[in-house]
Amino acid sequence: MSTPPSTPSYSPVEKVLNAAAGKSETPDFAVVREALNRARRAPSVWNRQPWQWRYDGDRLHLFADPERMSGVVDPDSRLLLVSCGTALHHGIIAMKGLGWDSTVSRFPVPGNHLLVASIKLSRSTGENGDELAMFLALDSRRTETRPLASLGPLSPVPRQLARFVEQRGVALTVLDSQGIDSIASAARLPTRSARLSKWGLEPDFADVCVLTTAEDTPEAWLHAGEALSAALLLATSLNVATCPVVDIEERAMISAEADRCGRQQHHQHQVASAPKYAQAVVRIGLRRYPALRRSHRRNVRDVLQYR
Repeated sequence: MSTPPSTPSYSPVEKVLNAAAGKSETPDFAVVREALNRARRAPSVWNRQPWQWRYDGDRLHLFADPERMSGVVDPDSRLLLVSCGTALHHGIIAMKGLGWDSTVSRFPVPGNHLLVASIKLSRSTGENGDELAMFLALDSRRTETRPLASLGPLSPVPRQLARFVEQRGVALTVLDSQGIDSIASAARLPTRSARLSKWGLEPDFADVCVLTTAEDTPEAWLHAGEALSAALLLATSLNVATCPVVDIEERAMISAEADRCGRQQHHQHQVASAPKYAQAVVRIGLRRYPALRRSHRRNVRDVLQYR
């Protein structure tokens, strides 16, 4: 592996200004390193961070690293690829925030699911409000495993998130109380019983959402991870706490509950719908306690190579 080119030490703000002022059609290694230093905070199954980035001076490549999933039951690599999807989206948003657009080829080598994506970077033509909000949320997003307070029945956030992930070919459905009770064990949800207060414990009143895809393929798993990343970052930008669970059990049952709730919400009680495949469950709500400390992440030197 070749040594990264020598670059002066300068702040992230200076990197952005230099990227905008320079004439190169591709970012230098320091800019890519700064972007992926932010993107490495992407969530993953059991915090395994099963990915590796490689920059060749022209394209940025994302590889799956199945060795980091050792001990995780994942026979079809679904959890691996959903995790890589969150890393991919975090990387795209981080590069966008530093002034570079991404043209992504997913699984560019047919039959090879280890090379997850190849990204052609070009100078940004501008960013929209959602992209800026997600970029700013990269540093502040946390997984909140503790009980959450309710957003309230009139909160627009669930609908905002649903519309947002639909742009990525993924559906987000908010479950009703029956659905939450049905999937609680399979998705390891905190108890909602008010009786906990007798022991000084707070019940959980978060909204519970299910992300589903129309297919159950490596491509769908990757898209699900990207959509999950987008939903988590957008929620964070709206000061909403989140807790995703991807290694869910009884996926068919969770899919059925999401389908039932989705048809009720769209008043399609008697209409048969196409099969849906549950890819993640996400709790969303208001934080009751100070934010948790950030989970450990690998150093950017360990996840990025220059070749």
